[in-house]
Amino acid sequence: MAKTFSLRRQEIVEKQLGVEELKERWPALFTVDEINAEFLRITTVPLQTRFLASLDRHHSKLIELIRRKGGVNREKTQRLLQALDRSLDANIKRECLLKCLTIYLGEDLDQLFKEYLVVQWEEAEMELSRASMAVFVIREEDDSLQPHEIGVVIDGVKVLNMLPSVAHAGAMLFGLMYVLNLSYPAPPTGVWRTGLTVSPTGVLRTGLTVSPTGVWRTGLTVSYWGVEDWTESASCWGVEDWAESASCWGVEDWTESASCWGVEDWAESASCWGVEDWTDCLLLG
Repeated sequence: MAKTFSLRRQEIVEKQLGVEELKERWPALFTVDEINAEFLRITTVPLQTRFLASLDRHHSKLIELIRRKGGVNREKTQRLLQALDRSLDANIKRECLLKCLTIYLGEDLDQLFKEYLVVQWEEAEMELSRASMAVFVIREEDDSLQPHEIGVVIDGVKVLNMLPSVAHAGAMLFGLMYVLNLSYPAPPTGVWRTGLTVSPTGVLRTGLTVSPTGVWRTGLTVSYWGVEDWTESASCWGVEDWAESASCWGVEDWTESASCWGVEDWAESASCWGVEDWTDCLLLG
């Protein structure tokens, strides 16, 4: 596989072959070991070990941050946090953290993590065949913590299955985005999204957008950024333009360096989750 790397990248990047065709041409690529090896060839970073180790290293601070989040997010993460508190299993703790982060960043948990019972297998097959990108989990019982099967589906094609945990599946999905040169699925038409990007000088820039209901949104947490509310109607700021003066935000400028926000890196490659990629923060941080 190392000897055919350049040919494979040409087919993936330039010819943009589909996932199903790539799986037929390069079946060995769709294994855990080879995804790890291919990711290392592309980025020079070990995928699975770094991903899981970073989750463990940042676990306490991220959970503390998530617990401070109020409103709807607290309701959505309550069950996950209770499961996390009851379990001593490292894989379950990682799973709960990944799902909580997905909710915290304003993504639809059910779109990224699709869970079914064994008796729902036919329904699962039909739904997964229409999925753009997801981790699927099959359980024997609804409250079972030990899944029957865990896998990854991309463009309706099952590319991996029988993975040891949801955290491993998350790492493999992240790796496949690099290996297959994928972009995270765009939101439905007419839905505006917030994106964090990074300028060449390393300055975080915030993009405020308007939702279909006319409500200005940033998708950023309230307490984390040190302002009372970043999700308000346009009239609340008294201006049509979201770029208000510095005093409005209580900081010198809405475009501040990453260190101003107290994070090491929330903007990396891959255009995942509506920010440039929070997983790169975990993986490369």
